[in-house]
Amino acid sequence: MWNASSGQLLATLQGHSNNVNSAEFSPDGQRIVTASEDKTARLWNASSGQLLATLQGHTDGVESALFSPDGQRIVTASEDKTARYSAWSRFPILLSCYRSKVMWINRLAFRC
Repeated sequence: MWNASSGQLLATLQGHSNNVNSAEFSPDGQRIVTASEDKTARLWNASSGQLLATLQGHTDGVESALFSPDGQRIVTASEDKTARYSAWSRFPILLSCYRSKVMWINRLAFRC
């Protein structure tokens, strides 16, 4: 993480074992979710950089991950042709999984 004004390095989020494809802040700015080619998404504390959870289950690289507008859910999109929708309280809970029949899923959006 970098300070946008000064360019100063604030924290390095370490834990993924392959390229990171996306990173997004939660709506309240307290957490960050990252998506990686290591087949996981990871949830981080935005203040300390501490790893809070690893979201597993994809069988190929995770292209993107994002928070719902209320910050209580995370959706991930993967090269394994699935999108996974998880709830987050203290531990991630898979709520649903969508499988594409044609191509991998690389971008997601919430509609309000």
